[in-house]
Amino acid sequence: MNIDPLKESIETVLLSEQNSLKEFELIQKLQAPPFGVIAEDALRTELKLFQTHFLVFHCLYLLRDEWRNQKLFDIEIDALAIRVLPYSSGQEGLSLEDTLRSYYLNLEHWHETTQVDVESLLNRFWSGLVGEPTTVSAASLEVALSELELTAAPTSLAELKTHYRKMTYTVHPDKGGSTEQMQRVQNAYQTLSTYLRANS
Repeated sequence: MNIDPLKESIETVLLSEQNSLKEFELIQKLQAPPFGVIAEDALRTELKLFQTHFLVFHCLYLLRDEWRNQKLFDIEIDALAIRVLPYSSGQEGLSLEDTLRSYYLNLEHWHETTQVDVESLLNRFWSGLVGEPTTVSAASLEVALSELELTAAPTSLAELKTHYRKMTYTVHPDKGGSTEQMQRVQNAYQTLSTYLRANS
């Protein structure tokens, strides 16, 4: 698989953007002329969505490593905010960031993940966690952070609870939200609670 055209297109887009982009906005630009490196139906099924997301993040982490090695730029990599940052020496990656980097740079995850795997991942997330698992996958963590509109995991359970209360106030059915939104936020809170307990 030749990912160079995608990586080069992402580089062109990022260097021409002054503001941060959401992942969906970046994908839309990559689907449109003059790039056209992502198919129009790339988000049509759960498996295609996962594969597209994975390759975009794979290229982002590759590009960030290249720029850091060349001491050119850095990249903020998050589904809600992707942007070029000034290079700063002595970058010390957080454990969460290192975990995600390792996950996305391993193309075996792209090759081996099937429709059943994606459905299983989503079902486990949306139905809530069963029992008391001690680990959280990088993919589940990404989904939870995105659902709670966070760019990084909170540093403590207390901080998470404070943010969770604010989110539930916003998405509660009585406040203009929906039962589905409320359930997703609750499940995301459970995922991050498990992650923080396992890494405390």
